Amino acid sequence: MCDLCSHHPVALLPNRLPQTLTEWLKTYSHVQVMSRDGFTGFRQGIANANPSIL
Repeated sequence: MCDLCSHHPVALLPNRLPQTLTEWLKTYSHVQVMSRDGFTGFRQGIANANPSIL
C-alpha cells in the first residue's frame, strides 16, 4: 500500500488474497480512496470490506 499524496509506503501485505486486503481495510477504516491495478482479487477485497463503496 502506498499513500498517493505523499508517495510513501503505508503497508506491505503478505499476499494478494482478497481476504488479506479486506482485513487490512477493516483495520484501517479511515481509508477513503483506493487506486488499484486490474487484479480482480483487489476489487473483491475492497467490496468485502465495504460493499457500499463500489
